[in-house]
Amino acid sequence: MRVFNKAAGLILIAFTLLLTIACSKDDSNDEIEWSNDSFISMKINGVEWKSDLGSVMTIRDVDDEEYDNFFAVSLTGVKGEVNENPSSDSESESINIAIYLPESKFKNPKGTYVAGDYDIESPKGASIITFGKDQEGSLGDFGLFYSIDPNNPEKIMGEVKVNDFKIGNQTLLGEGYTHLSGTFKGELYQINQNENESPVKLTITDGKFNLRPTSLFGM
Repeated sequence: MRVFNKAAGLILIAFTLLLTIACSKDDSNDEIEWSNDSFISMKINGVEWKSDLGSVMTIRDVDDEEYDNFFAVSLTGVKGEVNENPSSDSESESINIAIYLPESKFKNPKGTYVAGDYDIESPKGASIITFGKDQEGSLGDFGLFYSIDPNNPEKIMGEVKVNDFKIGNQTLLGEGYTHLSGTFKGELYQINQNENESPVKLTITDGKFNLRPTSLFGM
C-alpha cells in the first residue's frame, strides 16, 4: 500500500483539526494552549518560511488490519490568517509531513525517512511532504504540492530526519509523541493543475521542525 494513499486521510484530518483550533485561537479561546516554541521552518525556492502555529499528532494506524503495526505521525504547521468564512478575504499556507513508521521504531524514531510514494511495509518507514496555499478564500488560487514526481512516482523526492523525541500521553489519542524535532528537505510538485501544463515545482531546503501537541491533544 502506498504512502500517498494512506497519508491523504491523515493529512486531511491534521489540517482540519489544526485549522479548526486555529480559528478557536483567533477567537481568544483560552481553553486551548499553544506552545510558543512549536514550529516548522524552511526555505521554499530560497525564501524563508516559518509557521505561526505548529503541532504534532500520533495515530496508531488501525483502519486496516493488514497494517495495524504502523504508527502515523503528522507534523503540521500553519502560517497566515485563518478565517472560518471561506468567502472572506484571507490568506493561509500550511505544511504537513506525514511519517509512517513500524511499531518497532516507535520507542526510538530517530533516523531518516525517505519522502515519496513508497510502500509503508518497509521496515525503515516512509514519509510524504505536503504544502498547501489558499489565497483570498478562492479555490482558483489554491495550490497543493506533494513530494511526488508526476512523471516518475518511484523517485526519491527528499528526506525527513528525526533527531529528538519524547513519548507521553496524548489527551484524546493515547500514547504518542509529545515532542518531536528534526530536519527535512524535498522537491514538491503541484497536483491540482491543468494536465496540459508543465508541473510546478517547489524546492524545500533547510527545513526544521520542533513540535509539541496543542493542549487539546497533548499531555
